[in-house]
Amino acid sequence: MPGPPLTVAVLCGGASRRMGTDKRDMTLEGQSLLDRAIARITPIAATVILASGHEPVARPWTLTVTDERDARGPLAGIVASLERSPHPLCAVVAADMPDIDPDLLRTLASKCTGADAALPLSEHGIEPLHAVYARSALRTLRAAAASPDQSVRSALLRLRVRYVDASALGASPRFARNLNTPEDVRGWLSDRGADPPPR
Repeated sequence: MPGPPLTVAVLCGGASRRMGTDKRDMTLEGQSLLDRAIARITPIAATVILASGHEPVARPWTLTVTDERDARGPLAGIVASLERSPHPLCAVVAADMPDIDPDLLRTLASKCTGADAALPLSEHGIEPLHAVYARSALRTLRAAAASPDQSVRSALLRLRVRYVDASALGASPRFARNLNTPEDVRGWLSDRGADPPPR
């Protein structure tokens, strides 16, 4: 595995309100979204962390972290993962991104030198939940997670961030696609030529 050892954290603690069912256990092509994410990142991960919100989730060969009691949202998961990471760099991905790009994550890690984070730019803008964070970001992110505004995007304004054009690296725009609603799932399956689930 080229480059320094990399922790990869899967954010899998969302409430899934718009989906109507727990997204991490939702099956696509015979595999849950969470297990699909783990399978995609395993080739580049020296350590895999599952950031599962307030309820622990267990999978073989992974570490599980939960949020602080008053913390919420993806920022809390990023902080918990950085705190537990045995390596200086921690890639973060969302479990509801079925096309996570491990090569892009590894490239982002290589560009994180001297920065607190390396984020890809997609056709929709920055992608903070398919990014790499350095341990140097932890103090700032921890303070942001304890503030009234627990937005990841707001926290990024306080960090030294290196932005990378994903398309210039040859990454497919699919990496940034996430599944929030049943319509998103049907669209994703349709694009792959698969039969959509019944309505």
